[in-house]
Amino acid sequence: MKKIVFVFAFGLFCQTTFAGNGTHINALSAQALGMGGTGAGGITNATEALYKNPALLGALLVPPGEMVFEPMAERNALELTANLTDLNATVSTNAATTTSAAGPLPNGALAWSHRIDNRFTFGLGAFGYGGANFDYSSEATLAGVQDTFKLYRIVPAFSYVFGNTVSIGLAPYVSIGSFQLNSTASPPRRGDQADFSLGVQLGAWFRPWESVQFGVAYTSGTRHVYGNLIDLEPFTNSAQDGLDDVTVTEPHEFSAGTLVSVSRKMDIALDYRLLLWGDASGYKNFAWKAQHVGAFGLQYKLNSLTLRAGYSFATSPLKDLGTLNGSGTTPYENKLIANNSVILLDATAFAGIVQHHISAGVGMEFFDSLVVDAAFVLSPKSTLSLTNHTGGLTSINTGVTKWIAALSGTLRF
Repeated sequence: MKKIVFVFAFGLFCQTTFAGNGTHINALSAQALGMGGTGAGGITNATEALYKNPALLGALLVPPGEMVFEPMAERNALELTANLTDLNATVSTNAATTTSAAGPLPNGALAWSHRIDNRFTFGLGAFGYGGANFDYSSEATLAGVQDTFKLYRIVPAFSYVFGNTVSIGLAPYVSIGSFQLNSTASPPRRGDQADFSLGVQLGAWFRPWESVQFGVAYTSGTRHVYGNLIDLEPFTNSAQDGLDDVTVTEPHEFSAGTLVSVSRKMDIALDYRLLLWGDASGYKNFAWKAQHVGAFGLQYKLNSLTLRAGYSFATSPLKDLGTLNGSGTTPYENKLIANNSVILLDATAFAGIVQHHISAGVGMEFFDSLVVDAAFVLSPKSTLSLTNHTGGLTSINTGVTKWIAALSGTLRF
């Protein structure tokens, strides 16, 4: 019997910092967000399968059609206190606390899945999967740094089921990046620069028992070159000499997860993700290291009502930034970027340090055709603190807090 699944998800991310796992979001759907950002080992909907593991498309068990509308709001607050020597060698003697003035970043998702027969399932999706947005353009000591960074994917995916217990998936995709980076030390201001790259995602799903599911997936890195983005010379403590291309590679990613139905009413999910920022051009030049992410979630079904809760923890990719010698240099784009500039940019424009996510969610089924899901995620303050650092930096403290609210309406037909 053929099954068609159509998932439409629209999200608005009011975000002023990174999205959870470095620059990448930890989940797309309200169901997965409510369960701590899990979803690599058990199916929630087609949108999450196209983001986490294409093999899960073959595990979709739904009526012939499904449509989901999913608005999301994410609010992040970043505070920064610093005594440092800025790019113009002007010393700030009185530390002041400032907050980013950046506004919201819109984001959305659209996904469709069609079960061709009992073996093959095809899916197609387009969604935002990460980004950042900071604005310190009025802060002279912070070199007026301002950036807007957005990442999107267009994903066709295929899955094939063996038996009803094993599924494999393939998802070649187009990654689209949009980047704007400005600084008063490197005028004039410029708008967004865009680039696209091709990547691939491979996945597998296994259900050894009716109550236990496992999934693994690999997502390739994608290389983006943002042409004429900014003049990098001021970040080498030299005079301007023209605009430079900036290369940023999104990292290779490995993930694994499991979903266990401990009873007919309760499911428990566990996920692990490894993001290799330390091997990705751009990130590795700015002292980013590999990031480990662990997530736990559960859901409990009470007839037509489903309750969800979860937690995830991510190591900071900037955990070794304090070992960087501020008086030294780092090679990037055939230039030697001053390490004090690397530290400044990491603390202002690239502070991907969010570690804790505490989540709760609820789902309600109305009749057999309408389901409404909601989720709320809170991230307590994560901090980056450097004191008595070499190279003009006396002290710098960055703190990031975040909350996410998501609402999902699913129409089955």
